[in-house]
Amino acid sequence: MSLGAWCDLDSPAEDAGGTHFKVREFALLSDGREVTLLDDRGWTISAPLARVSVTHVVSGTYTTVLPDNAEETGEEHEWQCFAQRLREAGVAVTPDELRALPYRVILSDRLRSRLGQPS
Repeated sequence: MSLGAWCDLDSPAEDAGGTHFKVREFALLSDGREVTLLDDRGWTISAPLARVSVTHVVSGTYTTVLPDNAEETGEEHEWQCFAQRLREAGVAVTPDELRALPYRVILSDRLRSRLGQPS
């Protein structure tokens, strides 16, 4: 199993208010199933997408998925919530087991192409 965040442009992607992104956190199970853990995240930058780097988008995505109380708890993710969502999907896992898993940020093909990156 692995964990990650998927980032895409939110529609409309760009307007006078900036560039909008949506983020969904997921678990990829060893049997190939994907379980959505959280999909209520997003962020906006004032710069047009043409002036944004892949590194900035990845960094912004990591910042967006931080729990609201991350400064107090030191946690990078909502491990308890993740474990609960996975239990609901039939996967017995503890927050400590989840902490040990690899975590990656995936940019959608649409976003990568707009950033001038290959898919």
